[in-house]
Amino acid sequence: MRHTTLAALFALVFLLLPQPAMARDKPKQPVAGTIDLVLALDTSGSMQGLVESARDKFWAVVTELSRARPEPDLKVGLITYGGVGREDIDNILFRADLTYDFDRVVDAIDTTDIRGGEEYVGGALRAAITRMTWRPDALKIVFVAGNESVDQDPTHGFDAIAKQAAAAGIKVNAVYCGGADDSLAPGWRELAQLGDGTFANIDHDHGTVHVASPYDKDLMRLSQQLNGTYRFFGAERKKREVAQSASDDRAEAAGAPVAAERAAAKATRQYGRVGDLIRAAEAKDFDWEKLTDEDLPKDLRGLSKAELKAKIAALRAERDRIEAEIQKLTKQRSDFVAKERARLELDDSKALDRALRDAIRKQAETSGFRFAPAK
Repeated sequence: MRHTTLAALFALVFLLLPQPAMARDKPKQPVAGTIDLVLALDTSGSMQGLVESARDKFWAVVTELSRARPEPDLKVGLITYGGVGREDIDNILFRADLTYDFDRVVDAIDTTDIRGGEEYVGGALRAAITRMTWRPDALKIVFVAGNESVDQDPTHGFDAIAKQAAAAGIKVNAVYCGGADDSLAPGWRELAQLGDGTFANIDHDHGTVHVASPYDKDLMRLSQQLNGTYRFFGAERKKREVAQSASDDRAEAAGAPVAAERAAAKATRQYGRVGDLIRAAEAKDFDWEKLTDEDLPKDLRGLSKAELKAKIAALRAERDRIEAEIQKLTKQRSDFVAKERARLELDDSKALDRALRDAIRKQAETSGFRFAPAK
């Protein structure tokens, strides 16, 4: 009896002692369904091609993720480094916290100032870890892309920061803009290894592949029609209308293939989560009573609640119809593009979007997502 009492006393004392920090701070395991994705892009003078690739192929990456099952709840954040400005750490700019507002992210990429020289990879990664509003149950992914040495930062060593990220459950993927056998490539490989991520080397100036198709013009037309089903509400409704239209114009200016890829992304559940009344009204807890005429666009003002609900339902049905057309044409376009790439022997193995898609697919599958076999 006495031995039993002593054993119980020792067990109690052990439980009351402070536990090791590693045990207390063990990151929560990601749950299939939620992905937080951060891009940290080098915007120094030689990186124009990288920034253009990120802008133009952003929508293709979104569409790729929409094919995962379960379809993810995706947020994207953006950090730029290597350019000018001292908003955060030296030349590191915190451009967008993790957000559903993808038009805002692409606008931030497109308006990046491409000049400067100091490329502080460690500082950029530190900003990603400490300033982003990471969701506890998300699959957390960072891509750091650049073309200079990873150890330029005199304050924040890339190796220590990468280990810190991995300990927090954040996967760090290194995208080196240069040859696989370059003298700087081993540092980028080490960054990925320490950050529990993947390494890829790309040709940021010539690696991106665009293939035009006979379906592009129809997809662009349907994309414009899709805008007609949006009804932004609240204080920023006009701002969101302008941002959506500007993002369409930006994609069209980049070429028909980019505009077609944006149309495909707009027809997924990943797009349009912010400020749209049609999407907001799908929520079971949406409070119709809180809506005022001042919140609404002009064509929805002065309606009774029943009339408003009927109008929203009609817009939802019209959107469903247009999205179904876009998805059908996107499938036909994908088949055409695959055949053209094979016929013309176009290689995208050194493209930024290929590096992103391959790494995300691999890391998402380890967290419970499923993808159809890649073409």
